[in-house]
Amino acid sequence: MNKLTLVFSSTLALLTLSVFINGLQYNHTQRLEEQVFLNEFEAQTIHYVLNQEEEQLQAMTQEVMDIAEIDNELKAQHYANIYIEAARNYDLNPRLLLFLTLIESRFDPQAESSKGALGMTQVMPKVWLKKIDFISDRKDLMDPFLNIHAGAHVLRHYLDRAKGNVKLALLMYNRGEGAVNRDILKGHDPSNGYAHKVLFSNENERRLKSSRTKDDDDGQAG
Repeated sequence: MNKLTLVFSSTLALLTLSVFINGLQYNHTQRLEEQVFLNEFEAQTIHYVLNQEEEQLQAMTQEVMDIAEIDNELKAQHYANIYIEAARNYDLNPRLLLFLTLIESRFDPQAESSKGALGMTQVMPKVWLKKIDFISDRKDLMDPFLNIHAGAHVLRHYLDRAKGNVKLALLMYNRGEGAVNRDILKGHDPSNGYAHKVLFSNENERRLKSSRTKDDDDGQAG
């Protein structure tokens, strides 16, 4: 091999090595840039989700203050968190749980019906005590946190049984699945107005409060 060939071969080898090294550096730089982008995207996504959750909490807190007539914002926020968590666990609308609680007990943790239903969402212990693993006795149903979660569990059960029909599920929640199914099998309409009360309770409460305010203003004017 003459000197010219040797020099050419060495130069070619150096160029090949340089291209290889540059390629490695480019790939490394590209990977770094991609990782930075992914990190930033993930951070933005988390920030977006947190913002969405914060907005939901603020909106729900205001709902609780308005519907449950709670003046203390921290207390309202505490309940709002419970509704949001329970709704998330059972794939429900937290506002539906809120309105159900309004109709069932007007937010009284110690409420007890003539048929034995207990707490804010009026859960029947004789039916659900052994079916809900986080409820061990009647006292648990007097705890707002456990009771709202229990109510969410029951409502989810009936929604599944009603194949997503909210009105039918609410009827089952109120009357029991057996009674509702018996009416349907007999060709009777099982509706008793309960579902309408729950679904339109927000609007009805606002009208009632508006009426009260008007009466108060008229009284002061007189």
